[in-house]
Amino acid sequence: AILSVQMMLDWLGNRHDDDRLLRAAEKVEAAVEKLLSEGRTLTYDLIGEVKAARCSEVGAAVEERLRIA
Repeated sequence: AILSVQMMLDWLGNRHDDDRLLRAAEKVEAAVEKLLSEGRTLTYDLIGEVKAARCSEVGAAVEERLRIA
């Protein structure tokens, strides 16, 4: 769902020639990439049952990385 937002921002940015939307899409993608590369706060489908984080925890982790970016 988070990368769906990124794709929508990218599409809208290109459609309306809006650099702000394109930058926002880049930031969302970078935040997700950073989270994935850290390998800690991941959902069940990515890390397995033992260490899985809830979707809300992953969302909060992405939000935190967006604030830092």
